Amino acid sequence: MKRIKFWLAIIGATLFFNSCSNIVISYNPFYTKDVVYFEPRLIGNWMEPELVNDDEDYEIPRGSWEVQKFKDFLFNYHVNPYVPLEHNKDNFKNIEGLDDVLFRYKKDLEEHEHYKNAYAIIHRKGETSTIFIGTPFNIENQLFIDLMPIYQRDCSNNNYSEDKPDSNLFFKAHIVATHSLIRLKIKSNNMVYLNFIDERQLSDLIDAHKIKISHQKATNAYDYVNATTSFGMGYEDYLLLTARSEELVKFIKKYAKDDDKWIKYSEKEDFWGILHYLYLTRD
Repeated sequence: MKRIKFWLAIIGATLFFNSCSNIVISYNPFYTKDVVYFEPRLIGNWMEPELVNDDEDYEIPRGSWEVQKFKDFLFNYHVNPYVPLEHNKDNFKNIEGLDDVLFRYKKDLEEHEHYKNAYAIIHRKGETSTIFIGTPFNIENQLFIDLMPIYQRDCSNNNYSEDKPDSNLFFKAHIVATHSLIRLKIKSNNMVYLNFIDERQLSDLIDAHKIKISHQKATNAYDYVNATTSFGMGYEDYLLLTARSEELVKFIKKYAKDDDKWIKYSEKEDFWGILHYLYLTRD
């Protein structure tokens, strides 16, 4: 007898940030205000597992996650670049002064009041640094995080400049930030398991009318390397949930902890083979 499972147990730690076409994305947040739940144990620095590479031609970078309170992130963003050095007490002369910095920080804090219980999650891997707003919430005593990307920076060749003209503004104008969903299991103070909804299986179940939820099928362009190792362009359809947050919460509530409804394999053959979670250990 076949059972249904969506929660994608990650095979290898690179799937989410390097090849994330399998995760489900949503136009609206996966949470509503009443289920937001701040979990302080996630604050800190975390490391992804180290991957074994038999090919000596390249090195697989190990990803890191820096999790801060979002309001602390805003404070650091506004204040840290202007904090006076120990031997340069008037380092504020290049701006209007500390009062101006604090004014802009407080204004930003008011504008982002709805993220007061959220995290700023800085993911670093190789030469790329990405910042997400992560909103934690609790449904049926199960912890989740809604992720929304807000910024990405290429750190190659010490390319940290904020002031250079951005030649990709027209490209970025076509991009809409979407939300993804993580289900968390805190195993200890030093280890966290993460897993995600499997887009392919959810899409199949929607097509088979086994699950009804508002959605669209969109087409995404992606780069790939073909057999001749030359770069090319490909296209794939992916599932974009368009349901309102209230509908998404009902969907999650129905399947939050019932793993029997999130498995799709025969008793003799595991659909994924050996199942692995993406896990993080405290740095």
